[in-house]
Amino acid sequence: MNTIDFDNFIDQKWSKSTRNMRRDQLKRLNLLFSTRQDKFYIDEFADYTEGLRRLKDFFDNPRKYMADCPVSTYMVATRVNYVECLCIALKMNDKFSSESYVQYVKYLDDLRMELEQERKKTKSEKISIDFVESIESIVKYLDADISVSLKIIIKLISLIDINENAYGVLRISDLINTTIDPNLSSEYSYLDLDTGQYNILDKCTKNRVSRTMMLPLEFTEYVKELYSVYPRKCKWLLIKNKFRDKYESTALYVGFVKLTGISYYELRRQFVTYLQSNSTIERIYEVARNMGHSVKIAILRYNDKQCDGIEFDEMDGE
Repeated sequence: MNTIDFDNFIDQKWSKSTRNMRRDQLKRLNLLFSTRQDKFYIDEFADYTEGLRRLKDFFDNPRKYMADCPVSTYMVATRVNYVECLCIALKMNDKFSSESYVQYVKYLDDLRMELEQERKKTKSEKISIDFVESIESIVKYLDADISVSLKIIIKLISLIDINENAYGVLRISDLINTTIDPNLSSEYSYLDLDTGQYNILDKCTKNRVSRTMMLPLEFTEYVKELYSVYPRKCKWLLIKNKFRDKYESTALYVGFVKLTGISYYELRRQFVTYLQSNSTIERIYEVARNMGHSVKIAILRYNDKQCDGIEFDEMDGE
């Protein structure tokens, strides 16, 4: 009968702890067919149908084979480790059926795919939570002694509700190029503080695509209140100083991360994942366009969630 001595089942590249782990795994795999522990009996796994059945039974109920097992079932990552160990052992013997070996390798590939999907799902759910937590962490700065422009940015973000509005986390550069003076509405993007209608001009945005959306009236009233203290009317949504000058740089991006500890780029990425996790495809299209993305860019570059079922258009944008 084909066997492997446990002491010979090593790879010189393995660390001592890995050698011990693999040896212990191989001994436990022996238990699927018998209690013999003098060697690993390869031929017991020649019938891959029965071998796979017992492997799956072992993973689902390890205490059936080892009474002192600390867990009642094995996680996917542990299953991958065991089947990797088995495949290494089977490959060591030239006489083992290649047909059976292929079936065990296929099972290993299936487990690895399941593990990868599990990890992606966990990562996606974590980031979806991250956006909500990020918002909760930055709204406190609305009561802090910070610049008016940062307050306006934070207020707009805090009012995001994917069921009620569709503007998302807008680029700061778009907000910088926004006037609240109707006399300048043909030259710059324009926010009507009375109605909440926001028109972004193609020449004033990064992707050169014009768009119109509605911002919450709670936001526009907030802006009015902030600017009511100035003796002269402000022309810009975001002002650089007490003289109400327009920003000509992206210094606000730096100011935002210094204040909140969160980069604005990261916040936009978190939001796209949150949006896809909690909304419809139609809503994703609408919000992505309002943010200045093509849907393709929004989902593939700024998102950590699987995007099955979404058809992409060719609208440019980042």
